[in-house]
Amino acid sequence: MREQWGDLGVVGRIYIAEEGINGQLVVPEPAVNAFERSFPRLLRDAKLFYGQLIEEKLQSDDKQKVAEPFHKLDVRIREMILHDGFLGGPLDLKDSGSSLPPDQWHEKLKNRNDTQDPDTLVLDVRNFYEHEIGRFDGATRIMVDTFRDTFDALDEILDKHEKEHDGRKPKEVMISCMAGS
Repeated sequence: MREQWGDLGVVGRIYIAEEGINGQLVVPEPAVNAFERSFPRLLRDAKLFYGQLIEEKLQSDDKQKVAEPFHKLDVRIREMILHDGFLGGPLDLKDSGSSLPPDQWHEKLKNRNDTQDPDTLVLDVRNFYEHEIGRFDGATRIMVDTFRDTFDALDEILDKHEKEHDGRKPKEVMISCMAGS
């Protein structure tokens, strides 16, 4: 990776662990096709998000150039990508619920809010920035600084929900964990 992508001018950060690969990369626009072809087995099933285009040219009214987020390509092998605070390896996500496409998520959220369904708890676990630019009506935000703090915060939220609902646990939990959900 380091050699092949470095030759393409790719910069960024890649973490490799047993649970998978996490990366944030800047790929020069002329190298995007070569980048996609570089590791077909690795990238075939990857969910690539082509985010913001960083313009190299300055607009006539711009006073300063956009800061580049990375200066080199850093590839690291880690014990874990997300440090969850659990001992004994990564979480088992085999029975973790199902994903909904955005239109179904919004419809389900609307129905929950319209009926004030007390048996459905909506959690917004997005980061501070994503939460500031948009919120989900009726959602409880998990106010943590790091992923490892999430589980203690979840326990507190579930305890509060039970106290507010005569000791009943939620029958369903809807979780939004990324922008655009």
